[in-house]
Amino acid sequence: MKVIKYNLFITLFLFICIHVCAQVEQNPLYLKNYAPSPEAYSMMQYEEIPVSLYTGIPDISVPLYNIRSNDWTLPIALSYHASGIKISQEASWVGLGWNLQAGGMISRSIRGKDDLNQFLTDTNPVPDADNIPNNFLSFHAINGNILIPEMNKDVEPDVFFYNFAGYSGKFYSKKGANIKGHGENLFELSDPEAHLLIRLKNSKNNPIFEIIAPGNIKYTFKAIEITKRHALGFFDRSVDLECPHFTSQHYIPDTFDFNPEYTITSWYLTHIQYPTGDEIFFDYHRALNTYLSPMHRSDVTNHVVDVKDLKNPYYPIEDINHFTIENEPKKQSTISFEYIYEQPRLTGIRWTEGELEFVPAEKNREDIRTLPHAETEGAKMLGQINLYTKDRKKKLKSFLFHYSYFLSMDDNGNLQKIPNYNTSRLKLDSISIKGTDSNKTQKYKMGYNDSEPLPIKNCYAYDYWGYYNESNMTIPFVPYVSSSDYRSMSLSIDESTKKYTLARDGKIVMEKGKKINGYGEDKEPSSKALIGTLTSLTTPLEGKTEFKYEGNRVIDSTQIEWKIQDSLSIDIYALKEYDNTSLTTTFSMPYDGCIDINWVYDGNIDCIEKEKNTTLINIPGITSIVGIPQDTYNSGSPIHGQYHLKQRTACPKGTHTITLKTSDRAKLSVIIKRYKAKLGYYEPLVGGIRIAEIKSPLTTRKYYYTNDKGECSGRLNRKPVFNRMVNRNYFATYSNGIPIANILYIEFNSAAIQPLENPYNSYFMGYEQVNIIQQTKDDKTIIEKNYFHNEKEDHNEFYIDYPGRNMPLNGKLIKRRIYSGDNLLSQNIKKYKAIKVSDIKGLKYYPNDLSHNYHIENYCTQLIEETDTIYTKLSNTFVVHPVKKTYAYNSNYLLSRMIIRENDCIKSHFIRYATDFINPYLDGYFEKYNLITTPIEEDFFTNGILSKKLWHIHYKDSLVKPWKEYIFYNRPGVIIPSFNGNTSIYTGKPDITYNSYNKRGRNTSLHTRMGQSVVLVWGYKHQHIIAQISNATIAEVENKGIDIEALADKEEPTETDWDLLHSLREALPQGRIIITRYEPLIGIISQTGPTGVTVRYTYDEFGRLSETIETGKRENVIQKNEYKYATEK
Repeated sequence: MKVIKYNLFITLFLFICIHVCAQVEQNPLYLKNYAPSPEAYSMMQYEEIPVSLYTGIPDISVPLYNIRSNDWTLPIALSYHASGIKISQEASWVGLGWNLQAGGMISRSIRGKDDLNQFLTDTNPVPDADNIPNNFLSFHAINGNILIPEMNKDVEPDVFFYNFAGYSGKFYSKKGANIKGHGENLFELSDPEAHLLIRLKNSKNNPIFEIIAPGNIKYTFKAIEITKRHALGFFDRSVDLECPHFTSQHYIPDTFDFNPEYTITSWYLTHIQYPTGDEIFFDYHRALNTYLSPMHRSDVTNHVVDVKDLKNPYYPIEDINHFTIENEPKKQSTISFEYIYEQPRLTGIRWTEGELEFVPAEKNREDIRTLPHAETEGAKMLGQINLYTKDRKKKLKSFLFHYSYFLSMDDNGNLQKIPNYNTSRLKLDSISIKGTDSNKTQKYKMGYNDSEPLPIKNCYAYDYWGYYNESNMTIPFVPYVSSSDYRSMSLSIDESTKKYTLARDGKIVMEKGKKINGYGEDKEPSSKALIGTLTSLTTPLEGKTEFKYEGNRVIDSTQIEWKIQDSLSIDIYALKEYDNTSLTTTFSMPYDGCIDINWVYDGNIDCIEKEKNTTLINIPGITSIVGIPQDTYNSGSPIHGQYHLKQRTACPKGTHTITLKTSDRAKLSVIIKRYKAKLGYYEPLVGGIRIAEIKSPLTTRKYYYTNDKGECSGRLNRKPVFNRMVNRNYFATYSNGIPIANILYIEFNSAAIQPLENPYNSYFMGYEQVNIIQQTKDDKTIIEKNYFHNEKEDHNEFYIDYPGRNMPLNGKLIKRRIYSGDNLLSQNIKKYKAIKVSDIKGLKYYPNDLSHNYHIENYCTQLIEETDTIYTKLSNTFVVHPVKKTYAYNSNYLLSRMIIRENDCIKSHFIRYATDFINPYLDGYFEKYNLITTPIEEDFFTNGILSKKLWHIHYKDSLVKPWKEYIFYNRPGVIIPSFNGNTSIYTGKPDITYNSYNKRGRNTSLHTRMGQSVVLVWGYKHQHIIAQISNATIAEVENKGIDIEALADKEEPTETDWDLLHSLREALPQGRIIITRYEPLIGIISQTGPTGVTVRYTYDEFGRLSETIETGKRENVIQKNEYKYATEK
């Protein structure tokens, strides 16, 4: 009998590669769901789970150095993401949970196919799920007679994550946007208010990203990370017995070396170019074979609930039992590996004045493996960072990193003594800082919750969200709980039309709420999620800061539980002996609450029937227990029964009577525990952790995640889904297209079939209210209450891998209140508006009814109203002082109007930008160079009357430099002109005119409306102003022999140059001259004022200001600084 099977629910593994046979089948799978490297993941976390009170994630960082290039600053720091450590999480090269913020990167999660190869260039629109054109599909045969369709086009946009220079977010590809290959306007930002222009340069084989930030700052991402992924699929009931390498943690398939497919998963920042010509370069070493993940296994197994012979008259089934054995769903397993074939390793950052060198440790990492017999240097950890002046002429500072490994378990759960890639995790212990005097050091010290070991990285001892929970390391599945009543299937056929109808109208084969435990165990979160987290950070300056965490909790309004507030240490005990018929006694309840009644019935084994109608325990008005429940735990012998029962019930304050009674000769003992409590909603733990307390030498801040009613304020926006009920119909070749049988079964998955975190909206949960109580050393208490927008996500659990929808307002602060004790000091209330700016259509394709469309909706979120209120107590009354601000925005999402209402005064501020004028301002230069966030015209009103107008006019060149500043005041008889974007239409006298600039865009001279003039002389490669000359023109300065361009180009002025600058005091007696000397990367070393008095500055070995010395006929130390850092030796 040839049987064709159509599955109404089909898993990822089934449609990738299916083998249905009597023995184990193995086949390579080259999956497109690539994962980034540990380095990229450590940065992506900040977009997946943002640092915020809303998520309970504190901002923990170690500042290392600030790169300064003229007006621009790039911080270099370590940051710690305190969301908890996931079982499979790998450490970055600076330790588990830590991330080195030194530049940045763009990473992506590929959906469907690689967007750079197809989605961007294919102009065919994404089809509807119920109307997919034939040219979108290809077909391949399974077992020679079943054709399985596959999607041959890219119908899903990839998700790109960016994190660099203070910017973080996501963007997506536009369908068919790159048909001309120009690389302009190809992507949609998830947060368009960031005003980033994203460009794709070069070919698809060598793509380079360029992002232009507001202010015409160009970030180039050129260094690429290349990832390969290999997977093997196995499909059989006996797979564990016939695939011995499944039990080997160190198995590597032979085909791995020959996998030709790879993808670019990340682009690293290589260059920053500022509009002034300043540049920062990021140097990388092209490291090969840097990471081979532990073997990850995914399993699917099934539990048959019902098999129904549909009694098809055209094709009867001879033996339903034999049919079930032959056709029941088979077990499926997949093993996979992530392999980083090529990864950029940061070696240096260079800028005009200096250089940072990043040196890997000599010893390779033991917590990461690489592919054997392949070209490799091994996985590295960061050993030290060295700060040099330009061309490494002088080393100023070194940061040395010290590591060990977290405690870990072996495959059997025992303590692992020798580190290896599958058990160990890199731990950052401390950072030593050395200055120019190598004998002195400062130190950062880290402490962790490492009292217990973590399990191996690829075990199953994790909760639904992937965090350690001490469950069984080898059991992959979780129990299934039925969401409804499931009935047996019936078939009816219309003989006239030969059309059939299927209906589940038979007997109930599985009741709602029934739990199937056979294949797994509960994976609820536990306190084990705290293991491995950072618990203390000792800094050189402030001393030790301690962190305490607790598990995330949410409120479940569908369940009620008792909230225990207090309890009595003495229990109530009552005993009715065998010979007594009954016993009555009393007990007192000192407060309203609940009681636990723990009772034991000792009697004959047939007592359940005898006591069926007996009120065994009676507490009038509280509870009455009649008979022994059938499912009560029996710990007695086959002859003598001993039945245990525990019941919790409400109990009011007062004195209560309890009566114990039995019909049979039996002993009845009762223990009553008394609690002060109240009923409330159930507050279960969910994945990850939240900050509970931060204790520093000066203050202690405690965090409470409750609303004003005392209830948990957490909301679960996305539930993990691992299992589902599957309905499969079977068709035979000659069954007239009518099903012959139906199998209803539970599909158990070891991996989530719904993504745990919405890839388009980040975190799966958040808190509506977070309260902070801050206690200072002088016993002052400040209470801060924060209220957040937190709307529950509406997503469809019916579909596999449904991405969900964007929730743009979630996490936005809507109210903050500050108290001193019980007194309200201030309140801030905010209102927002979310504007949908784009909608990208995607298609999740499966060869069955589960194919579905989804939409990625991107929003601009705008603050539209804000009210600040100050509460001041005068005598016995409170004075309330509110200030209300309302905001409006232009078409580019820029603030265009702000109105401030305070007392009886209304102040308005209107702003116009380059794109707001009818005539293109400077012929579109501002749009070209992404300067649209720069104000051009500003109007100020008081109570509806114009009081002041500002114009900001610019030069038309590639730097778009400021030229003229106009200030118009509304005075009697003054006519204020209007501006239409044409810079030449008005010829009035500006308040400030920037007359000249040097070739690097540095302003060299300006004058005011009142005739004051200033000349600025730059030096040190255009980085610092070395002379400021008032009451002189640039021509007068240059006529005295000062070559302004030549001085600016020099790395450092010569003594002759300094003498020439000082001579200007005599040459230009009307001028006021300030001359300043610098030591690059340190600061000002001397400054000579208009009177000729020079002040010198000295610095210690760590670059800190040491002495301020006034020079003249003799030196006078006017200030001396001594530093006593907590960890300095």
